[in-house]
Amino acid sequence: MTRTKVVIVEGPDGTGKSTWAKTLAERQQWSYVPPLGPSSPDKLLSHTKAVLQPSPGRGRVVDRLILSEIIYSRFYDRPEAPIDWGRLVTWAQKSGVDVSVVLFLRQPPILSPQDQELAPRWNRLLNLYVTVGIPYLFKLGVPFTTVSRWEVEPCWF
Repeated sequence: MTRTKVVIVEGPDGTGKSTWAKTLAERQQWSYVPPLGPSSPDKLLSHTKAVLQPSPGRGRVVDRLILSEIIYSRFYDRPEAPIDWGRLVTWAQKSGVDVSVVLFLRQPPILSPQDQELAPRWNRLLNLYVTVGIPYLFKLGVPFTTVSRWEVEPCWF
């Protein structure tokens, strides 16, 4: 049985995730799944199940999913969606889906005075991804890698 590869790209705003994810999807001839954005727990659960469905021989690159929901909920001090991510990931893996995460941990370039004003926000988000996100990935048992330089090419999958 051919397994489905699902690469979830996570990280703060402005770190190049979407560009990188689209490039990887194009190079691998996989589907690109754009970010869902803020939504109800039911919609998020439905979206997650659809993204993690097996489709033999076809990979997917997902622009934000599990970690972003957790991190941005904490960042904006709103309740996290009551979703058992571990159970969903285990179900996907048992169904023939290889889930991995690419975690962008780089600060966006400071290009304007407005960017300078946003630097503390980016630093706080980066801190949450490191202190909450990485331990959570270990807990889930999902393979992951981090990207901290701007030169990284999406060619290692």
